[in-house]
Amino acid sequence: MSVYKDAKTGKWFFQVRYKTQEGKTKQAKRRGFDKKKDAQIAEHDFLQNLKLQANESDNMTFEELARAFMNYSIGRKKARTIKIQNNLIKTILIPYFKTLNIHQITPKQIDEFYRSIIDRYSNSSMKNIRRNLSAIMNFGVDFYNLNKNIVNIVELPKKEETIKLKYWTLNQFKEFEKTLKTPIKIALFNILFWSGMRKGEALALRICDVDFNNCMITIDKSWNGDEVTSVKNSSSERCISVPDHVIQKINNLIQYKKDKYKYVKKTDYLFTAYNRNEPMSPTSVNIYLKRGIEAAHLPYIRVHYFRHSHASMLINAGVSLYVVSRHLGHSDIQTTANIYGHLYPNTESEIAGILNKEYEQIKTNT
Repeated sequence: MSVYKDAKTGKWFFQVRYKTQEGKTKQAKRRGFDKKKDAQIAEHDFLQNLKLQANESDNMTFEELARAFMNYSIGRKKARTIKIQNNLIKTILIPYFKTLNIHQITPKQIDEFYRSIIDRYSNSSMKNIRRNLSAIMNFGVDFYNLNKNIVNIVELPKKEETIKLKYWTLNQFKEFEKTLKTPIKIALFNILFWSGMRKGEALALRICDVDFNNCMITIDKSWNGDEVTSVKNSSSERCISVPDHVIQKINNLIQYKKDKYKYVKKTDYLFTAYNRNEPMSPTSVNIYLKRGIEAAHLPYIRVHYFRHSHASMLINAGVSLYVVSRHLGHSDIQTTANIYGHLYPNTESEIAGILNKEYEQIKTNT
């Protein structure tokens, strides 16, 4: 009998030992039942559930596990994160591993999968694909008696990748700016170019986020087209300085809103369309950019490349990598180095020059 009465509390409990699919012995104990029968029923249900899980796990396909993982993610991750994650799982992972039994997937199959897609994706995208595949398999280990996560065994194949950052010069931006005819477009694209903030961060700005006296902007939110959420990571929450002329363009936008709506509130979003209580659609920004590019006959760039343009401008002005990293809200300086490190030319020759000057100064003083 595995049902017992606790002498101290007078409550009933059950205690059972069972074996996992891997042959490991585990013990389960549940307390607090008022009646012996309640403990017996709970024990029976527990053992039946183990059998169901074992049967379900034995025949579970990768697609079934992946969909269970996607359901599990609901309420545990941001909606935007889930949307991106699920799109990757549905379009890349499920089509390849779809009907394979999760217990029979081998390291060789994982490696073959990586090699089948490596030519289509960048190294960073490959890392993201591996991260999601690993998360699914970890979920299988935790909930469906999967022996181990074999994704951890297989290294990603590496390929040489030349980083080509697209960005505009200041003169190119000036040509683009000439095509902007409304205060909202002028303010928006100037903020993007002169601050380097992400598109979602700019669209989530409220009037109260702008310190007009000190030319500072507080960034602590992001708009993804569905909801305003916290920023990408803790480092993305920051307060940055912007040039005076950008603040003036924001003031022009606010005055335009006052003339149009008769009043504005400090909590109003800066960049709205038809609904004053909601930021404009990210898609609208893409459309405005494309029209301006075509009108100015400029090379095509995405909105995110305004961020690259800003970073390259700071680097060319001699701003340190550390300061650029904090200004852009990167999670660590290595991220900044990976993206923009090659824009710092002649680093070694500069070091040699500094050391030579120190040496010559010592010679002069001795």
